[in-house]
Amino acid sequence: GPGRTTLAKGRAREMTRAGATRRLRATTGALVAVLWLVAGSASAAADDGGPSLDASLFAKVDTFLASERQASDIPGLAVVIVAGDRIVHTAAIGVADGSGRPVTPDTPFVLASVSKAFTATAVMQLVEAGQVELDAPVQRYVPWFGVADEAASARITIGELLHHTSGLPSVPITNDDQDGGALERGVRALASERLLFDPGTGYHYTNADYDVLGFVVQAVSGTAFDRYVEEHIFQPLGMTHSDVLPADARADGASEGFYRWFGLATMPTRVPQPRSEGPAALMYSPANDTGRWSIATLNGGL
Repeated sequence: GPGRTTLAKGRAREMTRAGATRRLRATTGALVAVLWLVAGSASAAADDGGPSLDASLFAKVDTFLASERQASDIPGLAVVIVAGDRIVHTAAIGVADGSGRPVTPDTPFVLASVSKAFTATAVMQLVEAGQVELDAPVQRYVPWFGVADEAASARITIGELLHHTSGLPSVPITNDDQDGGALERGVRALASERLLFDPGTGYHYTNADYDVLGFVVQAVSGTAFDRYVEEHIFQPLGMTHSDVLPADARADGASEGFYRWFGLATMPTRVPQPRSEGPAALMYSPANDTGRWSIATLNGGL
């Protein structure tokens, strides 16, 4: 219903903001940061009804980012500022990989846990379409889903996965599987895991919740999760350089990850990115596309 949709949009916006802030302070990788300015809070409205923003504000933002990049040894970053329903400023500084390739506002960066905002949106689209219910057990949509406790497995709901109250534990990444069956295998592997608490009685942030949700989207829609997000979120918003699969993002010029080895040298580093983790942590998007997403979430959604 409308209330649940508003909640999901609020949570998506909250996760996006939090993720961008964490990355702005990161010292081990290239990053994309998104800044929001709500029309009216930054300046008076223009005659045409749109926001009027002082260009000196953008210069201050760019100066701050350049200073933070140098102080924190961040290889490269990009920023987009949106106001109302417009992108009003973009900037990019630094490098995207070890070759010295410059970052641009269209350079995709891995979104890490901000990916969860897109998965939550996909779930809520199915809720609004009447194909999924938030209070329904996961097993209604994925009958074989479960953990070591069969009785508890039957009680875990879609809403509990969204809110990290399912009791599912954090599961370490042990593979780099990229084939089309990786997401299902990842969810099936939870069958041997024990819950941290009874569903709905506690809170534990875990990628497992959103990986399961990603498979629910895939099972209900009958479409591979990555293709669903591309067709129902990225394409409608014009996010032409955003991807769910790391291989697609790299083909589109994505930034490499960076790691500070022994606190001395920051170097490009590629870590496992299994397809089973896509719904929770492995989507990619550049500053320009993330700006389009921000406009949507600030103005009523898709």
